[in-house]
Amino acid sequence: SSSGNLLEHVYYGNRDYVADNINVVNLDVDDTSYFGPETTTINKSFNNKYLYYVHRFTGGIDITRSQGNVKVFDKGNLIQDISIPTDTSYSDDYNFWKVLVYDCGNNSIEVINTITSSEPNL
Repeated sequence: SSSGNLLEHVYYGNRDYVADNINVVNLDVDDTSYFGPETTTINKSFNNKYLYYVHRFTGGIDITRSQGNVKVFDKGNLIQDISIPTDTSYSDDYNFWKVLVYDCGNNSIEVINTITSSEPNL
């Protein structure tokens, strides 16, 4: 998430982003078996932008063959369903799936859906 110069990274080792004693983002379930699901909850009361990406942390199958899928829900309603690109031209060092940017200010989602070799940023 980003608010001014504030940057927070939610992942298996830091599952919560808390500001002013309010849980802003929570990694509810961190899947390490490749089969999911993994869930993240965003508190919309903050006017931030959030970058959602997936990092293939350790070896295993090529990230583009993972059959990764991201579903975005708002109040229980499915509003986006994004599948990982399956282009096989990426090399083994492409370990990041940059999925989307969510803007709480205008409640919009920008789908990016690209694979990269370096950690994505806003």
